[in-house]
Amino acid sequence: MRSEQRAGTDLKLRMIGLWDEVRRGSKPQYMSNGNFDYYRVAQEYMKSKFSPELFLAYQITDRFLADIMSRRGNDNLYEVTSVIGSMMLEGEKADGILYSSVQATGEPVVAITPKAIDNYFEHIFVTDVQVSNHLGYEFYQHVTLDKASIDLESGELQWSA
Repeated sequence: MRSEQRAGTDLKLRMIGLWDEVRRGSKPQYMSNGNFDYYRVAQEYMKSKFSPELFLAYQITDRFLADIMSRRGNDNLYEVTSVIGSMMLEGEKADGILYSSVQATGEPVVAITPKAIDNYFEHIFVTDVQVSNHLGYEFYQHVTLDKASIDLESGELQWSA
């Protein structure tokens, strides 16, 4: 599916592991220098306002959550990360979460709520793809079977074949 965020909209994302990257001075590839500097200043402000114990607890919690979300695991770990993600998205405070994953090293993974998808994104087209082989490192051999445009009024798919 190809979708684009509507102009003039802002997504509110909870970023798991960002504070640990700021602590280590390791700017994520997806973040501009200006945004990273903003978070660096914010972390210094937090350090000046929090008690040392609270600041350390905040850092450890962020690192722990980043570790859990990026581990290669099994079905039980998947359930744990699903629960953590669901808890972070409860209420109306966030539209999604951004985290790192073992499956997409160095790239951000964004999980966005269905409500945010409906409110902030415009869907352009969708493709029907058959994957024949996973080559590793996020490379796949595949065949595109069909492509559909999306009627913006009804939301219906209009397949070309």
